[in-house]
Amino acid sequence: MAGNRLKKFLYRLAPTAFLVVFLVTAARQGLAADFAAGAYRNLLAGSVVILLAAVLLGVRVSILLAREQSPRVINLLLITLFCGVLFYPVISHLAFTGRSFTKVGNYLQRRNEKASLPLQALIRQFPGTYEKYWQDNSILSKAYIHPNAMVKVYLFKVSPNTTVALGKNGFYFEGYGARKVEKGIVEKFDNIADYMGMFPFSDRDLWKWKQTLEERNYWLKKQGVDYVFVLAPTKALVYPEFLPQSLQNLTKGRRRYDQLSDYLHANARVHFVDLLPALLKEKKKRSYPLLFYKTDFHWNFYGSLVAYEEIVRQMQAFFPEYPFVPETLDDFTVKIDKHWAHRRFMNMIGLPIRLNKNEHYLTMVPKPGTRLYGLADLPPEGIHDVYPPKGRLSNAKGEFMKIRMVHNSAAPIPSILLLGDSFLEKCVYYFSANAREVWNYRTVVNFPTKIFAYEKPTFVIQEILNMFILRKPPENPSAMRQEYLAAQFALSATGRGEGDEFDQHVLPAKDLTRVLLPTKESQKNLGYVVQLRLESTQKGDLEVAMQMSDGKKIVWAEERVRAGQKEIYVSIPPGETAKELIFRWITKE
Repeated sequence: MAGNRLKKFLYRLAPTAFLVVFLVTAARQGLAADFAAGAYRNLLAGSVVILLAAVLLGVRVSILLAREQSPRVINLLLITLFCGVLFYPVISHLAFTGRSFTKVGNYLQRRNEKASLPLQALIRQFPGTYEKYWQDNSILSKAYIHPNAMVKVYLFKVSPNTTVALGKNGFYFEGYGARKVEKGIVEKFDNIADYMGMFPFSDRDLWKWKQTLEERNYWLKKQGVDYVFVLAPTKALVYPEFLPQSLQNLTKGRRRYDQLSDYLHANARVHFVDLLPALLKEKKKRSYPLLFYKTDFHWNFYGSLVAYEEIVRQMQAFFPEYPFVPETLDDFTVKIDKHWAHRRFMNMIGLPIRLNKNEHYLTMVPKPGTRLYGLADLPPEGIHDVYPPKGRLSNAKGEFMKIRMVHNSAAPIPSILLLGDSFLEKCVYYFSANAREVWNYRTVVNFPTKIFAYEKPTFVIQEILNMFILRKPPENPSAMRQEYLAAQFALSATGRGEGDEFDQHVLPAKDLTRVLLPTKESQKNLGYVVQLRLESTQKGDLEVAMQMSDGKKIVWAEERVRAGQKEIYVSIPPGETAKELIFRWITKE
């Protein structure tokens, strides 16, 4: 009896339900188009249609339920509805997974036939290809993730994702949580704490950054390559007025960016460029277009042009013997797409792309007669998010490595190597106005010495983003560090140590593992270097620790000792109250 009543109920409800589904589907498609076009009257009319359809369906269900007056029918209907909502994600996801595996497999198979890729390459490509397909097409994300994100963002004004902070006027900023640094390296970053100045550098960390950069500068200079280090700000430093008010009210101290910039300007013997002042100046000069995307964390191609200009202007002063002249905004026609959404960012935060095409995307088109006009390696439609083509670097043995490269035979400087993250990648095409070859190698943590075993560029420009200085200071290879410290130690003999102090001790082969450190006032300035003479020919890894005056032991460095090496150099940071150095062989070969 209950089954017959349910069938009768559904038959009576079907025409109304069909009409409502038709109206909602038609109105939804129109709403998306009207929202993108800014037709707000049509948007309001479509919303009213959906509201009336919902009311019509509700009234019809109420009338039919009143006629039935059967608790069993009502309960059965509610149970059916609950089970449908509960199991819909699983059923839809299983069905989608089967179809998607087949589609992605067929796509890779067709690509294999065209490109003649080996089977192993296709297997390696499948996870990444499938992940992108799932993000773009998953029914589950549209049915559940999108509504959840919309409720949190538009109703409760909070971010659905801890890695993203929701700001004012549609701005999003870096939050806290795990982020990919490089291939195979994932680390946690707390940008929120840094915004509030709650995560400052220690004096030792600042000194370590200085020494790491000076080691790289010295190592490259010995090979005839000039080095420039660039510090790039995140969006929060350029547009702090759009941060959440709670973060603005809770600022307590200095940010790491400001600390490191001031310290390097005052103490580092390296060519250093801070991009924040130039970006703030350009923002004050021109309010539109923005320098950064509102949603995605990167600067756009206008912001990257400003960054490029500042780097080149600074290099004019660093290297007056070279003809560094930057391209400017007047050299480009700016094409602006006003109805664009950053697909990857929207997928990350969970918002529907179609309803959030309110971002502006800039393409920089070189004007006729400018240095970049008509270059073969530039995208024909203008400078935008297209990776440069790959070229080859070769060595005397006939070996080669592939690296992204842009050519301009008319440029005055032989070559520039750009080392950095995705921010510096957006500057690659601009630098081709200055160099006949611009090489681009993406790195954040590592310093890729392997490149210089092939060909040597005229300049190396290395950039690091504000977010990545929240991690521990980078380490150079032991051989690079030893070359630099040996040179600094040698300067002390000629009195050209520039304020550094140096000391010399002997480390015998076996028993003695401690070296007493004298108290030196000059440690408060730039520290000093200790030379350790090895009496044996053993090789391996030597751990260096500092025994502090309070009894604590701090592991300071790990040096690789080569066979036949006679000296090891250890740098002591300024202001330390270490009483002695402790050495321990980790491995012996």
